[in-house]
Amino acid sequence: YLVEVYSTTRNYEVALQSIAKIKNPSNTLLKAKQNLHYQWGVQHYLNTLYQKAIEQFDQSIKLGSLEPISYAESFFWRGEARYHLEKYAGAVSDYQMFIRLNQKGIQPGLFAAAHYNCGYALMKTEDYSSAINSFNSYIAQPSEQGTESYVDGMLRLADCYYYTRQFTSAENYYHTASTLESKQQDYALYQEALMLGLQKKYDQKQQKLDEMLSTCTGSTLLADAWLDKGRTSLLQNDAKAAISSFQQVLDNYAESPIAPQAAVELAMTYNNLGQTQAAQKVYQLVAERYPDTDAAQTAAEDLKTLYTQQLINSLPDLYAEGHYRQLVETYLQLQSENVDFRDAQKMQVLAAKAYLQLDEKQTALKLLQEASNETRTTSGSEARFLLAQIAFDDNDLENAMKLDNELIQSGTPHQYWLARGIILMSDILRRQGETFTADEYLKSLQQNYTTQDDIQTLISERLSQSEQSEGSEQ
Repeated sequence: YLVEVYSTTRNYEVALQSIAKIKNPSNTLLKAKQNLHYQWGVQHYLNTLYQKAIEQFDQSIKLGSLEPISYAESFFWRGEARYHLEKYAGAVSDYQMFIRLNQKGIQPGLFAAAHYNCGYALMKTEDYSSAINSFNSYIAQPSEQGTESYVDGMLRLADCYYYTRQFTSAENYYHTASTLESKQQDYALYQEALMLGLQKKYDQKQQKLDEMLSTCTGSTLLADAWLDKGRTSLLQNDAKAAISSFQQVLDNYAESPIAPQAAVELAMTYNNLGQTQAAQKVYQLVAERYPDTDAAQTAAEDLKTLYTQQLINSLPDLYAEGHYRQLVETYLQLQSENVDFRDAQKMQVLAAKAYLQLDEKQTALKLLQEASNETRTTSGSEARFLLAQIAFDDNDLENAMKLDNELIQSGTPHQYWLARGIILMSDILRRQGETFTADEYLKSLQQNYTTQDDIQTLISERLSQSEQSEGSEQ
């Protein structure tokens, strides 16, 4: 009777002390003791004293199934307390034990919650396959259908299918969840669209994103949807539509955390289209509007890259316009930049040609020698040809023959410079007096070279001069 009074007044500690004074308590008293530990554990749990709650549930569980409800629910609530303390593996074990005990109908009220919470705990341990089983068991409970938790459980089930790369199953559950009345409808539609994209159903993905944008106008995911529309448009080779979508983020969701990324991808799209000025403008906007973001750092790096590329691209024009000193100065300025190997070769060759025009042959030769080490590139093949041509112009025929042979035998894939090398070989042979062999080189090349450029003209000029020379000798 005293224990009952203590329990009614929730003075669990004193009640347990009273029971402890009895040397040989009866089963009835032990049941009361178990219930007291259970009730005290629940009280600690409600007061967010989770470790103390666990200690009381431990004592209740030690007494076995004397009082079945207290015994079973002690597992459930200990699982809850462990979940709050981020002891997820222990929580899973407790939920599963409660579910096994509940098979006999001891406490049906918490049965669905145990499956639901166990699914969440399994997700925390990244055991998504087991979480799928828990959420499947949860949504199979008739009592849960029509509740917000039911939709949430279905969405978590879809998430688990997504994490295990079962995209079709994930898509199906996201779709089902999207048809139910819920505050998470926007998430369901958005995720369904993502699953369609992962299956490369890009047209259907765009339609689903459009549905989400039109029906969930107050969603916090609208900026994400526009960003994904832009990315998907790029996959569909529709850069114009991508630009429009990225711009939507900047115009309407400028404060969104993903706005800086949308801006960067907008700038990249402009740059890939060759619209360098538009790209620079957007990059500058990122740097000014979002200065403390990773996107701002990316923008600064890309702006520097764009500027560097503009300088590289200006070199051919400078050479064509005869601004040789400016070309050399620009080349020297670019030496401190980290440029692509092919661009570096291109710069070396153009700078070397400018140095030649400025009568600085030794500097030019050094650059050409460096550039000629790799003839699989256009610039490398040109560099090798120019070295041979310079030797020929200096009447160093032995060296010219050696360098030209290296080009011809290098296996360069660039037919134009290979053809120039063969023409130069005929020039060398002609100067050595081997006119017949020189002409045969040219005639063979004339028959086999079909590309429309100046090669045929160079061949015709030499053959014509050869014929005139033979005529004059006769």
